[in-house]
Amino acid sequence: YLQLIQDLQCVNDVSMVILSHSYRQVLSMHRCLSSHHPTIYSLVIMMALFLFIQIIAYGAFVFLATESTDLTNDTSSYPPNVLSHIFPDNQSELVVDIYNGSLGTLTKLIKSKDVVMAMMYAPWCAHSLKVAKALLETAHDNKEVLFVGINCWEPKGDCRRIEGIAMFPRILIYHKHIKQKLEYFGERNHNILTSYSARLLRPLKYETSVTHIKQLLGTEELLVVGYFEFTVKELPLGYKEYYLASLLALQTDPSSGQ
Repeated sequence: YLQLIQDLQCVNDVSMVILSHSYRQVLSMHRCLSSHHPTIYSLVIMMALFLFIQIIAYGAFVFLATESTDLTNDTSSYPPNVLSHIFPDNQSELVVDIYNGSLGTLTKLIKSKDVVMAMMYAPWCAHSLKVAKALLETAHDNKEVLFVGINCWEPKGDCRRIEGIAMFPRILIYHKHIKQKLEYFGERNHNILTSYSARLLRPLKYETSVTHIKQLLGTEELLVVGYFEFTVKELPLGYKEYYLASLLALQTDPSSGQ
C-alpha cells in the first residue's frame, strides 16, 4: 500500500512537470521514480518523448498548411509555360492542345470533324505524358480523326470543374453518329490506339463473299453478321442501328473482333 502511494505521488509529480516545465520538478521526478519504481520511470519518459514528438509534428503541419500555396486557386508559383500543356507547340497540326481547359473550344472542334479523340490530362501526371507521346504517334498515322488534348487540371478552365476527373488521363470519343460520348478503356500504346482509331471510322467490315465470312468464323471468337441489301436511294432498314451498335461495342471491348 505504501509503495502504491509513492508511485501515485510520482505520477502526480510527472503531471506537474509537463504543465510547468520546472527544472527543479524534473529533478524531483527523476529521484522519485528512479528510486521507487524504475519501470514506471521508463514508461513515463517514453510517454513524454512521444508527446513531445506529436507537438513538434503538429506545429510543423500547421506551419506548412498556412504557408503552402493553394493549388486549386493560385498557380502563380508555377514556372511559366512548364505546367501549362504537355504537347509540343510545333505539333499542333497533329494534336490540338487546349491547355486552358476550355470545354467550349472542345465543343467547336467536335462540330468540325466526324470523329474526335480527346485526351483529358493533367500536366504533372506521368501517365498523361506517356499517353501524350503515343497519341502524337497515332495522330501521325491517322489523319482522318481529329486528336485533341485538353488540360483538365487548369484551375481557370471549366473542364476541371465540370468533368471532375479523379484519375488521369481520360480518353473520350466524340462521333457524329452518336449523341453520347464514348470512353476508351483499352491499352494506351501507339499500335493499339492506331488500330482503335481506324475502327472508329469503319466499325463494320463489309463482306460480299460467303467464303470470306466462313474464314472469319474460324478466326474470330465473337462475330456478329448482318445481312443488308443496299440501294442507291436509301440505307437498308435496321442498318443505322446496326452501325451504332458496332460503335458502342468498341467501348465495352475495344480490342474485340469485327
